[in-house]
Amino acid sequence: MPVTDLLERNHKLYGDEVALVELNPTMKDTRKTTWKEYDLVQQTSPMPYRREITWSIFDEKANRVANMLLSRGIQKGDRVAILMFNCLEWLPIYFGILKTGAIAVPFNFRFSAEEIQYCADLAEVHILFFGPEFIGRIESIEEELSKGRPSLRAIWSWWQTVPASRRLSVWRMMTTLPSTFLPEPPDSQRRFYIIMRV
Repeated sequence: MPVTDLLERNHKLYGDEVALVELNPTMKDTRKTTWKEYDLVQQTSPMPYRREITWSIFDEKANRVANMLLSRGIQKGDRVAILMFNCLEWLPIYFGILKTGAIAVPFNFRFSAEEIQYCADLAEVHILFFGPEFIGRIESIEEELSKGRPSLRAIWSWWQTVPASRRLSVWRMMTTLPSTFLPEPPDSQRRFYIIMRV
């Protein structure tokens, strides 16, 4: 059974039960900060902070990501990169990629701008999702990422306000898409791949 079917099954069986929990995610604004300056483990509040989503919301967000990718021409076998810290949004993006039949390419958050560009070139990435913490690194290589790369269709920020025109805010696009996954992959033998580089 493909892992995406497990998500759909859990949505049906445990819809209102908690699926994902994030503790103490509040952090100061670090959009122009490099990873070396980022406080990765320090709590920003003495009080525990908790965000959670249910199986229904998890599956709904994954479906919206999948429908968004398909509406942008992503096909089975295309590569979609994720450059984000661990957060509640990471898994719905990941599962949304898998639902389309595309290949998820997680990037290490410690990568420098040059390493991000190298891995994007090596993997022939079609879409790059990134979190707000990486805006500085992406801006420094955005022009190079786009040069001579017809396969790179978009660079998407998981952030509500994005200054550059080539980058799109996932939040804005997702609100107009259906929360149920529409197309079935063309063949019954869906295969999912994970490409990781250490």
